[in-house]
Amino acid sequence: MENKVNINGIKEQLSQKANQENIRLEPLEQPTKQVSEQVIEPPVKKVEQKFTSTKEPKKTSESMDIIKIIAPFIKDEQRKDYLLSVYNYYLNSEQIAICTTNSKIDTFIHLATQGLDPLMEEVYLTPTYKNNLYILNYYYSYKGLKNQAFRTGLVKQIETNCVFQGDTFSVSICPPSIQHTPNFLSKRDELSLICAYSIMTYVDDTISIEIMSKNEIEKLRQMNPNSKAWLNYSTMAQVKVLKRHLSKLPKVQSYDFTDTEADVTI
Repeated sequence: MENKVNINGIKEQLSQKANQENIRLEPLEQPTKQVSEQVIEPPVKKVEQKFTSTKEPKKTSESMDIIKIIAPFIKDEQRKDYLLSVYNYYLNSEQIAICTTNSKIDTFIHLATQGLDPLMEEVYLTPTYKNNLYILNYYYSYKGLKNQAFRTGLVKQIETNCVFQGDTFSVSICPPSIQHTPNFLSKRDELSLICAYSIMTYVDDTISIEIMSKNEIEKLRQMNPNSKAWLNYSTMAQVKVLKRHLSKLPKVQSYDFTDTEADVTI
């Protein structure tokens, strides 16, 4: 479906409007310590298909304009009102309100196009401080990657895991298969991790595998070394191998598994 929305023109209009209305697009003062990543936490009370915040977020003129821009990009009509309510909640949160207009538009257009739900932790929104501005970034969670894979209609099962020193591990390329027997009596930490893998079963029962070595995982971590997500090293290793695996799926209905960290080529 073709969208005739002139995004660049709207961005310029919003930026001019922000200046006229004195909307905060820059932080009030430079933080004493540079912020590399600050995850916007969802409300404590979670819902599945109905947004039931006990406090209605205050709607700003800018957030309402952005909602109007992103609404046509939501393909799922059944979830449209729900997703717009969720996006409005985050757009009016204190952490996101200080981010630049362009970064908010770019991020929420991607979320709308892909039908991603930050409230259900399918994606994390992270303001990053750079060049005296807060830029809004977005990162897929493990749950979000799996949900997107199933939404394509190509995948019916996904399994990921990490291999540690002391495990029994073997790989067959043709036919693709992995045999893994964990040794839970040995250390299972960052230092003893050897690799991470993903096994994907398609709807036609064919199987594909993806393996990422410790060196490849480390290269990805160096792209964002201060991220708190890496405190759970094995989980992030599985996120990275799954992300690369999904990047090899055929393009279906414009599903996109890339995020702010364009690391799938490593």
